[in-house]
Amino acid sequence: FIKAIGFGHIHIFSYSHRAGTRAAKLAGQVSSEIKKARSKALSELAKILKKEALSAMLGQMTKVLWESGVEPLANNRYRYSGYTGNYHRVISEASGDLAGLILPIKIINLSSDGQYLTGDIALPNLPLKQPLISVKQL
Repeated sequence: FIKAIGFGHIHIFSYSHRAGTRAAKLAGQVSSEIKKARSKALSELAKILKKEALSAMLGQMTKVLWESGVEPLANNRYRYSGYTGNYHRVISEASGDLAGLILPIKIINLSSDGQYLTGDIALPNLPLKQPLISVKQL
């Protein structure tokens, strides 16, 4: 079922027994060993699905909400991290402060670990006094 849906991101956690709850009294509790094995199998599938979902975005234009600068670079440029509308992490370089802006980007590459995308911001010299969309405006 999970593979058929093709989730791009899966948050995995095991149910924890909590005394005093209705669930704690239910029959057929799953052992810790089974929970760990299921979590491991799902984690492996999640990595594959995430890589497939990210790979499907290569070459596409999308909008990204940029967070604070990750790393200062030369010539007043910064390496930024942000998220697409479907919560895929993207890293790019730009000049000026992009934090809190939603800007278009062309997705160029998938990281070697398959965990994030890289791309080129479509408007690299955007005058930041006139952002396309600001989170503060939403």
